[in-house]
Amino acid sequence: AGKAEQVGQHGPHPAAAVGESGGGRRPVRTWRRDDQSHVMSIVRSSVPAKWIVGKVIETAMQKTAKVRVTRLVLDPYLLKYFNKRKTYFAHDALQQCTVGDIVLLKALPVPRTKHV
Repeated sequence: AGKAEQVGQHGPHPAAAVGESGGGRRPVRTWRRDDQSHVMSIVRSSVPAKWIVGKVIETAMQKTAKVRVTRLVLDPYLLKYFNKRKTYFAHDALQQCTVGDIVLLKALPVPRTKHV
């Protein structure tokens, strides 16, 4: 389970077409946190490239969860991988996400707002 495959490695990042804010993402499946690093590596290795795996870091807004996505990025000079983090807003209509959940994100066909 030590495989940490980079999500979005086989094409352009899904958020690239809709701007820096992520263009509205929707959590599809939720995992509860028990052994988080183990769960994240298993989920990343089994998810297709057009989906994004992230961790819920805030649920203070109504029907919205703030999700942090961590990717491995290779530094071309040092030839070493570093963690690159990006934060997305995800629409959570049922308000079932809690802080620390691992979620799958998929882009909405049309953004709901400028940020979601």
